[in-house]
Amino acid sequence: MVKHKEAQGMEIYLNFVDQSAAALDFYGKVFKTTTDEIMYYRDAPTDPEHPLPEQLKDLVMHASIMIDGTQVMISDVPPEMGLELTSGNNIALVIQAKSDAEIEQLYHDLSSDGKIVASLEATFWAKKYAIVNDKFGIQWQLNLPTEA
Repeated sequence: MVKHKEAQGMEIYLNFVDQSAAALDFYGKVFKTTTDEIMYYRDAPTDPEHPLPEQLKDLVMHASIMIDGTQVMISDVPPEMGLELTSGNNIALVIQAKSDAEIEQLYHDLSSDGKIVASLEATFWAKKYAIVNDKFGIQWQLNLPTEA
């Protein structure tokens, strides 16, 4: 029997267009679990230069649910954000980095011959965050928590 090492620092992120709340309800019933956390777009800090359209306020900005011991994160990515979701780009692997050096190295290595979707920078939820598509088309979200 092969013994697998416990995964450290990687999670799954599912993106939907206006269907995150329904997906959370569905997965909750299927896997007999509840939503661990939920944040709506209306809960995010406001930006006067980019006001939030009214139709986006009740959409899910971020939620997480435990499925069979694995944290699965879910969000709505409306077309107004400039990303057209299709099968394949609606899922990302998320790395929770433990240091500045680690996230910088991952950002460099994964974006080499790939595509930078969101540059590595500070956000209101993380010390550093980026999205890259590697040379094989796999999307990676790199996150360095504020407490790291």
